[in-house]
Amino acid sequence: AARAGLAEGDELRGKAPLALRGVVALAGITDLAAYAAATGCGSAVPGLLGGPPGEHPERLRRSSPIAMLPLGVPAVLVTAEHDPIVPSEQAMSFAAAAVAAGDRVELRAGP
Repeated sequence: AARAGLAEGDELRGKAPLALRGVVALAGITDLAAYAAATGCGSAVPGLLGGPPGEHPERLRRSSPIAMLPLGVPAVLVTAEHDPIVPSEQAMSFAAAAVAAGDRVELRAGP
């Protein structure tokens, strides 16, 4: 959703990013730096970035949703308190940061 906010010519932006009206994230990984871990699904983050987040701050800024705020479109975040893969803190911290940046966010947390 934040691709349209990237600079013209940025290969991640694309030639004509879709004009989205909103985002729904189900157990979304909204903060790549916080999610990066040596084990589990978080171990995919260095592969995505080409190395640990601390070694690639520009890539992190251009790919981690929390770093790209404000999105400029409403977001609905669906999370579970006891999700063993994506901690609910991902959604909660993103929601707080997005609201602080001026975005509209709805957080739906289940058991």
